[in-house]
Amino acid sequence: MHWWVGTSGFSYPKWRGYFYPEDLPAADMLAHYAGRLPSVELNNTFYRMPKRDVLEGWASRVPAGFRFAIKASRRITHIKRLKEPVGEVEFLYRNLGVLGDRLGIVLFQLPPTLRKDVPRLLGFLDLLPSGGRAAVEFRIRGRRVRFVRAHQSIGAGGAVCANAPSHERRASSIIGSFAAVTALAPPS
Repeated sequence: MHWWVGTSGFSYPKWRGYFYPEDLPAADMLAHYAGRLPSVELNNTFYRMPKRDVLEGWASRVPAGFRFAIKASRRITHIKRLKEPVGEVEFLYRNLGVLGDRLGIVLFQLPPTLRKDVPRLLGFLDLLPSGGRAAVEFRIRGRRVRFVRAHQSIGAGGAVCANAPSHERRASSIIGSFAAVTALAPPS
């Protein structure tokens, strides 16, 4: 099993002096990061999809073998709530195509208020391009443990997304060829 370990984001000025040199320009943060970790989760894509030229720039700053985990737009998950997001899914994957083999997974983080609706979920999964890696994260209101057994229709693989402090992690079945696992930092 191969692991791509990274953090949620890379552009944090507070990391200067710890992870980044104090005088490192912000424009060089991604390249510095990618020289030390093989993956990063991009969360700004949840709020606004970057333009293709921004994605191309990111891809050019990282070495071969680096992977971007992309959080899908909230327009798909929180506004449309997986209902008929054909245009949004096409737009997302068309833009992400410029990342080429540097695209790792696309994370669809569902709102905690979205009730179980298997037909809606399966209809949504049918919209995703085959051969890609998608993870669906169900958030359970009032709990920090988040997990899902993904349906086999997610192209080349399935996913388990667990998002909890290490002492709260739960095991679940993995369907397919990969798993996406994230961990929250302990409360400070």
